[in-house]
Amino acid sequence: MRVNVKKKYKLGILLTITILFVTGVSYAIWSMTLTQETSNVITTGCFNVEYTDNNPINIQSAYPISDEEGKKLTSYTFTITNTCDIRVLYQVNLEILDTTTLLNHSYLKAQFNESESNLLSNYEVVTKTIPNTTNAYELGMGVLSKKGSKTFTLRLWLDENTPTVSEAMDKTLESKIVVQTVSELDTYTEEALNGADPVLKENLIPVTIANDGTVTKANIKEKWYSYEEKIWANAVILKDENMTYPDGSVIPESNIESYFVWIPRYKYKIFNDSLYNGLTEMDNSQIQRIEVEFVSKDVIPSEGNKNNEWLTHPAFTSFESNGFWVGKFETSKSNTAPDNSINSVGIQIKPNVTSWKNIQVGNAFYTSYYYERNLDSHMMKNMEWGAVAYLQHSKYGSQKKLRFNNNSDFITGYASVSAPTCGYTNDNRECNKYGATSNITLPYNTTTGYLASTTENISGIYDMAGGAWEYVMGVMTSENGVPLSGVSATSNSGFIGEYGNGGSLASGYAWPNEKYYDKYQYGTSPYDFSRRKVGDGTGEMGPFKNVIYANNLSRYISSWYDTEAYFVSATAPWFYRGGAYANGTESGIFTFECSTGISGIWGSFRIVLTPND
Repeated sequence: MRVNVKKKYKLGILLTITILFVTGVSYAIWSMTLTQETSNVITTGCFNVEYTDNNPINIQSAYPISDEEGKKLTSYTFTITNTCDIRVLYQVNLEILDTTTLLNHSYLKAQFNESESNLLSNYEVVTKTIPNTTNAYELGMGVLSKKGSKTFTLRLWLDENTPTVSEAMDKTLESKIVVQTVSELDTYTEEALNGADPVLKENLIPVTIANDGTVTKANIKEKWYSYEEKIWANAVILKDENMTYPDGSVIPESNIESYFVWIPRYKYKIFNDSLYNGLTEMDNSQIQRIEVEFVSKDVIPSEGNKNNEWLTHPAFTSFESNGFWVGKFETSKSNTAPDNSINSVGIQIKPNVTSWKNIQVGNAFYTSYYYERNLDSHMMKNMEWGAVAYLQHSKYGSQKKLRFNNNSDFITGYASVSAPTCGYTNDNRECNKYGATSNITLPYNTTTGYLASTTENISGIYDMAGGAWEYVMGVMTSENGVPLSGVSATSNSGFIGEYGNGGSLASGYAWPNEKYYDKYQYGTSPYDFSRRKVGDGTGEMGPFKNVIYANNLSRYISSWYDTEAYFVSATAPWFYRGGAYANGTESGIFTFECSTGISGIWGSFRIVLTPND
């Protein structure tokens, strides 16, 4: 008879607190718990670190346990306080002493500050700051505001997959937590962003925008954005880059080429993991505030995949960025730029101009790609659209259906004076008025115009509901997993490749690096929403139904504000987003449609910048 015996492992931890090479008090943990009645305070200059040991590391079982059990352990808690009048960047490391006999760090799990647990060996290896150490792992980094404090928690346990062999038995981990100020910050940062503040490089000029649209050069040492107050960060690119403007001075509209808005990196709590493969009835109770927490790229990404689990939004992990800049309006062009040729010189991203239409997807991509190569410019991906949409429906955005741009001349930044009460009717019915007349549509810098912004104020992003349909870089693949160019020789994106209906395009635009587009599984049904990607703002907006309007036009719509919902299929492999000026209630930031990638009078595009910090 074989008897299964669960061997227990002794885990000794020596935890020593240090700050800026100043050693604090050490404790050896040889039993189940560690207790202390008082606090330790270490002060260096005006930077104060207080360690409160009322909730110390508590090893409840000195043998391998599951993550679920590990997260229930009593955490070790410490607080850092900045007593200076400057902002500081802090970094928390766990440094392993050379007396450690727990040889393989992949046996140890860590959960820092309630983030997702991870093997210690998966944390970023950083430079050691104290002698007699073998390894240093960065647990976290962030910004501490003037007079600000932050409290941290740490749990450690043996991973349940630790092998039951002698090399893992009777071992000891000796380590030190090191908290240090990495630098003093002389630029404004917002504590809520947790280090995901705007990245300003190259030609990006930080600005504030008054309610009437007046643009002022921002002083980045002072508060110029506040996501807590739904004031998103804005920047512009100048026509004449040789012009300089002092902080606080007005930048004339005549010298602004493009407006951009910063989307900070965040994780969100998954709210609908259902896979909808068909049409049923809508469920408007699905509409909810999306829970969002900003995170730095230095934090290990959360990898949830079920409801109520946290997921670092994939739009950020694909570029490993702290965020990205989004064109504030639909892309437009100078009057001299031709419609269907790569001409980045002609790009504008401005209010009160006509959207750039009649452009194939391949052309729109490379026009975007070559716009600002130093800032990694590219055409907006479907996943990036989803990231903006989810932020708009978090506590940092307007959290409501956007007022749509109903300007029939495709003028950017406009909004209907009242919300439509029906969808596309193919006529000018009272329930769905549209047209560029002063009594039914108003510009971005008016009280009505603000309703079309993602923040319901002038700092947000416009034209994400109505205006022109916007192509995004989201494409269905063939059954062999190859991205489709289009459906025929006359209806395609211009990218070399197969057609959904057979045949292929032999010459045209080369496909870019895969990080610049989202690939979707092959399918033949426009209502097979199960092929969605979590975070892209498509299948998560279900369930879906078919509606028939009074004029016998039918549409598939989602549970989120009755917006139009058609998934990519063999006859239309490219995603459109946002709706057009005549789509009425069907237009919205959660609207998605499918198309062939061809140029047309309805289709525009948007540009994104992902500068490295």
